Parts: sequence; structure tokens; C-alpha cells
Amino acid sequence: MRLISAASLLLLAACSAPQITGTPNYALLEPKGDIGFATGGNLLADTTLSDLGIADAEGALGAQLDFKWGAPHLTLATQAARWEGNGTLDVAFGDIPATEGVSSKLDLAVHRAYLTFDFAPTDMLELGIGVGALVFDLNATVTPESVMFAAQEIDELVPVPVLAARAAGRVWKLELQATAAGMAVDIGGDEASVLDLDLNARYAVFGEHGSFHGALVAGWRSTDLAVAYDDGVESADLDATVSGPYIGLQLGF
Repeated sequence: MRLISAASLLLLAACSAPQITGTPNYALLEPKGDIGFATGGNLLADTTLSDLGIADAEGALGAQLDFKWGAPHLTLATQAARWEGNGTLDVAFGDIPATEGVSSKLDLAVHRAYLTFDFAPTDMLELGIGVGALVFDLNATVTPESVMFAAQEIDELVPVPVLAARAAGRVWKLELQATAAGMAVDIGGDEASVLDLDLNARYAVFGEHGSFHGALVAGWRSTDLAVAYDDGVESADLDATVSGPYIGLQLGF
């Protein structure tokens, strides 16, 4: 009797074990949009990222982990990119006046966590909705050519709760997947809104779904972020889109 009970517990544990996949990836991300910064007063105008010299697509390493237990599907992902360039200000940026030549650096890391629940929990189709969060680790440094002015820096960690939706379909060795997440929040006068989209295709090169397997991944990711804050000493806002293609290798079991 004890042997049967132990076997039943082992069978239950096996059935509840999640499917796990890991996907390192490489993206080519292009930033577009506006950024503004002011000290000791109200922010009056933004400058474009291209005026700062932030315009070209740059490579970004990332990684994603997926855990799926039947209906629940948890995604954890991270990606970090850096852009650098030289430009000329069209409007003032903090204490740096308009028309000043500048060298600029923008670091942006995006961390994602989505938990969706599948309403079609079959091996061939997934349709789910849920909740999650995006965390933006933003650092922008603008350095003037003239020694008369000091470099200006924005260093912010911006967490945004989101609603998430996921759809996926599998035919033979090919899987297509779309994920969307977004939300707008206002906390103490600080505002943030985000729309994150990910479209990808996965082609299995060995193994089968549900067992040890490997797949080539190709996709497109777009993240729209609008954030504004004012702490009484500094005020800043960013309204930008970072988007581009990516490739990766998925390993799972």
C-alpha cells in the first residue's frame, strides 16, 4: 500500500512539473523619441534623441526563461542596450543651453515578468491573459563640449505594472507566438505608460516539444515608454520607442 502511495505521489509530481525553456537572444534595437531634463524649475521643452546623437540601432544581449504548468505560463526576460553619439541641442537640457554641442550616452535595461493563464491549454494552441510588470533601468548622460557647463545625468529605475496577453500556435516544427503588455499609471504626480509587443517564430531543429529540444528563434520586439517625474529639484520626461529584430536559440525540456 505504501509502495502504491509513493508511486502515486511520484506520478503527481511528474505531471505537475513545468515545461521549462531558456532563450538567449541578440537584438538590434533602434531608439526614437524625445527626452527632457530640467533642474530648479519646470521642464519647458524636450529635445529629440537624434539631436543628442542617439539615433543608430545597436546590438543588445538578452535572455528569457519560460515556465509552463498546463494553464499558467510565467515569462521572465531581460535585455540591455547602450547608445552613444554626438549632437547639437535644439533646446536646453538641464543646465546645458540650446545650440551647445554635446556627447551623449543612453543605457536602457528592460526587465519583464509576465504570468498568463491559458484558456486553450492544448499542445497546439495557447490563448492567455494575465498580469505582470516591466522595470526600466534608465541612465542618460549628456556632456557639453564647453567646460563652462556641467554634464547632466538622468538615473531612474521605473517599475510599471501591466496587463498581459499571449497567443501562440504550433504546427509541426513551427511555433508562432505574440505577446502584448501595457498599462498607464499615475503615482503621486509621476506618470508612466508602456506598451510592450513581441512577435516571434520558433523552428525546432532537434527534439520535440515537451521533451529536451532546441529551436531557432526570430522575432520583432517594440517597447513604447512614456515617463515623467518631478521631485521638486529635478524634472524629466522620456517619450520613446525602442524596437527592432532579434534572433535566439531556445533550449527546453
